[in-house]
Amino acid sequence: PLLKIYGPKSIIISRWQPLEMFAMASYSKCVEDAPEHSLKYSWNLFQGVNFVPTISSQSPDFRYFKLDPFTLSASTVYTLQAIVSFQSATTNIPVVSQSSVLIFV
Repeated sequence: PLLKIYGPKSIIISRWQPLEMFAMASYSKCVEDAPEHSLKYSWNLFQGVNFVPTISSQSPDFRYFKLDPFTLSASTVYTLQAIVSFQSATTNIPVVSQSSVLIFV
């Protein structure tokens, strides 16, 4: 699948602002008929090179990454990574794509 996070590749926000990002995947022409529900979305947040497991999206829709105000630390740069995968029916091998955005707080 091809994955896109909608919006700029880097954003500047203040701590008091909520964060909402949206990712959408599409299939290449060779797997166009694959069912949409077979896509699995996930998000990872990094502070520098360190994964931040304590911060996760508040959205029930896995295509969205939502954080409440004051969740992120001030004067910090984060990388938000979206990942989408699906299990190939023909090869039974997971196919994965990722996209990321920089967040300056």
